Amino acid sequence: MKYNTEYFLRKIINNEASEEEEIAFRQWLMNLNAQQQKQLLDKFEVIHNELTESKQLSPLPLPNITFNQKKNNSKYYAIAATVSLLIISIFTFLILSKSPEEIEYQTSTTGKTMNLEDGTAIKLMPNSKLKIHFTEDFRNIELKGEAFFQVAKDKTRPMIVTTEGVATTVLGTTFHIKQWKRGVLVNLIEGSIKVTHNDLQNKIVPLQQWYLDRSKNKSYLFKAKNEDFKEVKFENEPLEKIISYIEMRYDVDFDFHSKDLQECKISITLGNSPLLTSLELIEFATTLQFDRSGNHFKILGKCN
Repeated sequence: MKYNTEYFLRKIINNEASEEEEIAFRQWLMNLNAQQQKQLLDKFEVIHNELTESKQLSPLPLPNITFNQKKNNSKYYAIAATVSLLIISIFTFLILSKSPEEIEYQTSTTGKTMNLEDGTAIKLMPNSKLKIHFTEDFRNIELKGEAFFQVAKDKTRPMIVTTEGVATTVLGTTFHIKQWKRGVLVNLIEGSIKVTHNDLQNKIVPLQQWYLDRSKNKSYLFKAKNEDFKEVKFENEPLEKIISYIEMRYDVDFDFHSKDLQECKISITLGNSPLLTSLELIEFATTLQFDRSGNHFKILGKCN
């Protein structure tokens, strides 16, 4: 029987491919350009959607194809190789994988929205990476970069998202995580989560932000006024906490002229306004002053 692309894709999805072909697929993947990969992936998604209407698919194994030394068959097997690896990297986000193997997914200049079979939706932002490890007993994800999660509830199998030493544990909720050089930010939109760092656990409630400042190795909780997290209200909070929020939000740095200034208590609401406007609000409410040099500020003055 003569093979064609659609037939072979169905064979892969239905777990009918042999087990000897993994290495060959990985080698052939590099032979195709981006346009060919996209065409094959689009075809796979069409077939996948067609099959999911009639039955629930099992996890996709890593299929292989033996090498064929005949020149006229090499192009076909190269295409099959590319399809296989693309399916492996994306298929885990279309279904709930019960394989103990880790699967990686990475974005470049554009993001990607993925739906898992357990009902979880993930929006992976540009220049980010996910490593997922799902079994019947647990749901683990490792994140580098930024992603939005809408996690399906599963009381017997919580999801744990780790981000360079920060573990976020959820049963079912909607939240956002951003990891970058300055620190790690977790925004909770609904539900509840637990964030663990250095053996310290924090329970986060909706509209709270948990922020790890890597330069200080300290974490803070901020309270947002609405779901877009553009306004944060501080009520009799130490200036150190407020300044850490401003550093995180505007990517700038501050030094205190005196350590006593760190404990100054201030009540203020910071909204979606330019940096200098936010600093002027603090100056107006206090006797403090900010001396600027590029993106670096020095805090001068005394507590009220």
